[in-house]
Amino acid sequence: MDCVECQAPARAVWPPVQGRPVLNEVEQRGWFGLSECPLCGVLWVSAPYEPYASFVYLVHWPHSKTQWFRIADLEQGKIISSWCDSEIKLAFAHMDKADLAAMEEHRRRSYGRAPIDESGAAHSLDLSHYLKDT
Repeated sequence: MDCVECQAPARAVWPPVQGRPVLNEVEQRGWFGLSECPLCGVLWVSAPYEPYASFVYLVHWPHSKTQWFRIADLEQGKIISSWCDSEIKLAFAHMDKADLAAMEEHRRRSYGRAPIDESGAAHSLDLSHYLKDT
């Protein structure tokens, strides 16, 4: 059954739309944050995008807090950024009208620089190499 707050596990990404879940902040690392749903405990990464980091997406984090801490610190956040991009691209095909409208608004405001416009295929970034020993 889906969580009434964050809609996990059915929802993997929250674009910058009205009605997003209210989450408990766990940690902020640079531009990226980790939050937890107060009802179900699912972890979410907050990923800001331009312009001015004002378009924040929430991306379901399927690993542990410890693993997020480890990956968020790698390459000044580049790994977690790439992972968020890939997860947003994957979710794009399954978004409802409100989410798609939010994505289009972001696209318009960022002159075509939304996460779905970034180069690379729409596939999940394999983090297994980085998750060893955690």
